[in-house]
Amino acid sequence: MLNCQLEAEPRSNRPNTSPETTSACTTPYAASSSLPASIRSGGQGLSGSASNNGGIVIDLGSLNSVTLTDPDSGLVRVGAGARWSQVASALSPHDLVISSGDHGNVGVGGLATAGGIGWLVRTYGLTIDHVRAATVVLPSGEVVRADTTEPDLFWAVRGAGSFVVTDFEIEAMRLPGTRVGQVMIEIDKEGSSLRRWSDFMADAPRELTMSGILTSSGSNLILAMTAVVAEQDPRVAAAVLAPLNEHRGT
Repeated sequence: MLNCQLEAEPRSNRPNTSPETTSACTTPYAASSSLPASIRSGGQGLSGSASNNGGIVIDLGSLNSVTLTDPDSGLVRVGAGARWSQVASALSPHDLVISSGDHGNVGVGGLATAGGIGWLVRTYGLTIDHVRAATVVLPSGEVVRADTTEPDLFWAVRGAGSFVVTDFEIEAMRLPGTRVGQVMIEIDKEGSSLRRWSDFMADAPRELTMSGILTSSGSNLILAMTAVVAEQDPRVAAAVLAPLNEHRGT
């Protein structure tokens, strides 16, 4: 669907398949136009590159299928327009997970080509660490499979964030469950509590991932954190976090 009525807003093209994506990228209008062009998966990127002012946006939102192609190895084919909540819902019945950003509404395409620091990053690594192949539309319009047989393209597509990718093959990790908790640490003016938390994380089990924001409570500065433990047993998860309780102000 190409919206030609808008001037200040971008023209939108929403393909449903890889060939349609190729057509959207190479149509005479798009190829000959001097207008800026953007590729949108979920539109969550902080850089704003998923949209533009007065140009063309190729929206991959309809390419949102999630298919478990090999249950034994955990290989999953994921459309670039899927949201990570869709991926999690599809994998959960199989006890499989992919570490994938910090919110379920984030689109697959942008995150899986740019890094992917998720709530299981210390256990699983970055999302791009587990991408095994990707379907890429080249500037010429040629559709190619980027994998280990195309080492340069495969290397570039995992991190550059500027490719037109229609789907990914990603290796999921087997994990029956996780435990999630909230941790609050009062921050002193000297920053010693922050250093203690940093030291704690340096030695903490890889099953623990934490992320937080600095906020205030009256005149006190608070580090409010979410802790995710890649472990189903609540007793094991509690033991992982127990050393934090030894510090004053936690």
